Amino acid sequence: MSQVIRGVLLEEQERLKRLLKRYSAELDVLPRGSVRQKVIKGKEYAYLVYREGKKVINEYLGSAERKDVQKIMSDAVRAKKIKDGYKDVQHSLKDLERMLRGRTV
Repeated sequence: MSQVIRGVLLEEQERLKRLLKRYSAELDVLPRGSVRQKVIKGKEYAYLVYREGKKVINEYLGSAERKDVQKIMSDAVRAKKIKDGYKDVQHSLKDLERMLRGRTV
């Protein structure tokens, strides 16, 4: 592998590592799990659903119409997108590291 290509791959490796750190930092401040809405007696209520070990936790958030609950709901959607991006970056980094070791992807 030429030094130029190796240099470009090393730069990309560092960029992907920085991106993983940024995603991780963002996920630390966002709610974990997903939001589920339930209709009870005609009113919508929101619950934050996540796992602790094997147990599924349904944490009551309140009326889905409240602004603070809507913020949590949008943050949970954002967290899901970031988690998906995190997985994609991990996969790309793994492939890149294989290339740097001289193995095919």
